[in-house]
Amino acid sequence: MNWFRDNRRDSAFVALTVAVPVLLVLYLVFQLLGLRGGYQDEIDDLEPRVARLEGLRQREVDLQQSLSAVDGKVTNLVYPGERDRASVAATMQKDVREILIDAGLSVANSQILPDDSEEGFEEIRLDVTVSGNLPALDAALAGLGAYRPRLMIESLDIWPERATRRNSDPGQTVTAGMQLMALKVRS
Repeated sequence: MNWFRDNRRDSAFVALTVAVPVLLVLYLVFQLLGLRGGYQDEIDDLEPRVARLEGLRQREVDLQQSLSAVDGKVTNLVYPGERDRASVAATMQKDVREILIDAGLSVANSQILPDDSEEGFEEIRLDVTVSGNLPALDAALAGLGAYRPRLMIESLDIWPERATRRNSDPGQTVTAGMQLMALKVRS
């Protein structure tokens, strides 16, 4: 012990030389333990996801059957993706006009509106103005409801027409403006 007291500068240098590697080893050990904890947290976060995927894999056959059943129903409700939007819109406009005229309404205006959809389907919109009596409007709405692929009425505005001397029809005559929409699968 005398040597340490007599050579203070050398003993401090020796202690520092021994302490630096020990501190570096301790620092490295704590860093490795911290990394291990981080990796363990990531593994714990992945376990529920892996369990969900394993459950999906076990139910794959059931999901495939359900998917094919849904695909069959969807093809009945939307226009196929193989057709271009312009031909689908023209066909829809022609069919809607025929339904409305067959129901006894007169079509004053029909216009294809631009597409503003962002999701997996293209929205084909049609703005139509018709006039006629209430039973004809009722028949037209029933015809539009039965049309396939599915037509959705986004808005329907109905207002009565003023009676004139020339109009000898005893029933109520109305003008209706409606906005129709159909979906088309994006190609």
